[in-house]
Amino acid sequence: MFDMLSGARYSYQEADLSFEIARTVDIGDLELAGGRAFARSGSVDWLDPVLGARVRYAVAPGHELFLRDDIGGFGVGSDFSCQAIGGYGFDFGIYNRITFSGVIGYRALSVD
Repeated sequence: MFDMLSGARYSYQEADLSFEIARTVDIGDLELAGGRAFARSGSVDWLDPVLGARVRYAVAPGHELFLRDDIGGFGVGSDFSCQAIGGYGFDFGIYNRITFSGVIGYRALSVD
């Protein structure tokens, strides 16, 4: 099965940095001690439009292989972003008419 995709990808990144320096100088009976600490933090978020495609192949009932790729950004949120996903999806049980499924795969995401 082949699907065309369009939508948006929300991204949020946060960074915290702290750095501490402590020093002591001991010269005979004279001891000098001092310290300095730095701390910075910040965050950024954006919304990118995306266009993509997905291919799914049913290996057996309840088992499928899939590939998905999309590109986005276009200067709206980021300059350019792309994502590629490949994996294997499977149903591993049914309980009270609810199907439980799992996915094993790999995802690569790049944002500029």
